[in-house]
Amino acid sequence: MSRVARACRHAAILAALLLLGLAPAACGKKGDLKPPPGTESDFPRQYPNPNPDEQ
Repeated sequence: MSRVARACRHAAILAALLLLGLAPAACGKKGDLKPPPGTESDFPRQYPNPNPDEQ
């Protein structure tokens, strides 16, 4: 096996290991869905509307 072919093989294996190692980082909770206690929501109204009869 030539030196160039061996280097390409090692680079491919390293890239595969890197991708496998970073894949779990894309999963999981990104943050709280509700604002922290004591703060107001940034939205102008509540969704879904608790009173659908009111417009």
